Amino acid sequence: MSISLKTVALLAPSFVTLFWAVILYIRNHSDRNPGFYISSLMLAFFLVFTSILPFYTGNTRYYLLLEPVYFLAVCTIFPLTWLYVRSVTRRSVIRTKDLIHFIPAAGISIVAFSCQILTDSESMHAYGTGQAYPSGGGLSAQLPYLVNYLSKVVVALQVPYYFLRSRRLIRQHRARVDNYFSGLKNYYFNWIRMFHIVYPGASLLGLYLLLKGNKNLDSTPGPVLVLVFLLLSGVFFVIAYIANHQRYIENGEFYKTGADEPDSNGHHLHVPEGLKKSLERLFETQRPYLQHDLKITDVASSLGTNRTYISRLIHAHFGTNFSGFVNAFRVQEAMRLFRQEASRNYTTKSIADAAGFNNYNSFTAAFHRETGMTPGQYREKVQHH
Repeated sequence: MSISLKTVALLAPSFVTLFWAVILYIRNHSDRNPGFYISSLMLAFFLVFTSILPFYTGNTRYYLLLEPVYFLAVCTIFPLTWLYVRSVTRRSVIRTKDLIHFIPAAGISIVAFSCQILTDSESMHAYGTGQAYPSGGGLSAQLPYLVNYLSKVVVALQVPYYFLRSRRLIRQHRARVDNYFSGLKNYYFNWIRMFHIVYPGASLLGLYLLLKGNKNLDSTPGPVLVLVFLLLSGVFFVIAYIANHQRYIENGEFYKTGADEPDSNGHHLHVPEGLKKSLERLFETQRPYLQHDLKITDVASSLGTNRTYISRLIHAHFGTNFSGFVNAFRVQEAMRLFRQEASRNYTTKSIADAAGFNNYNSFTAAFHRETGMTPGQYREKVQHH
């Protein structure tokens, strides 16, 4: 028996998402791990693609039976995406009050199931085969269409709502990273940045496909439909693959404020007298910035204070965050090495490493920010004078 390319394309997203849902769940079955939410997201996509498959194969009966599952899955995608972002940025687990985010999905699914009981089989068949909205029919005939429209409204509202909430968490996370670490090497924060960029585009594409509907998609030329489903399979595979190899910050201190530190309500806003001089003396004499993995808690410990005082001091007196403060010293060290005759044959990457940077991209960005030149331009300048 031969299998058409269209059948393979239709099945591909289901196989890819189920495969990664299982793999990611085996590796991340605790809701304390961000991978758990990607696993749940892959499972939701699997249910979406599997539940619409009967429509494209002409099996109206199974398509209608699975439609409540489709509504349940499609309305949980964006809440799950937000929970993933929250887990990465806050390392928080699901709480009882988080279940409110899944009420629309559960509600629409229950209504869709009830609709199948209340609507006569002829009207359900007309709906299931993609016939036009029966404007002249009774409420029973119109009900499945109204439920479908309601699901689209819910998703249309979820897209901007969860995107804005996720964007806020990502920005806060980036700021906290820069205020705690002087540089990161083994954590791929380009992933969360890329996620932030891709999220709105993917959301709009998903919303477009949802609004277009299965009937309109099915009427598109076969090669186009095959290409769409194969591309979706590839996108899901790449997302899950990267998430499976993603490393997250395990430093518990990063996610909390110490009990001895001033709180966010503004208590103890003063900075101990003499702390600025002590900080400058520490960096000038002991040069802690040469440590690749220097953290603000390391500096605070050396000065016998806490990280909040150090952070406030750097913000108030130097107008930057901890990462920017440390990298400014590292750039000065790199400039010194570039000027030395003994370092003339060193590679630029070796100079960056010797100056304390553990990420070459961070080095070039910090160097340009401090000097207005790339490391290569500066090196050429000093070697010709």
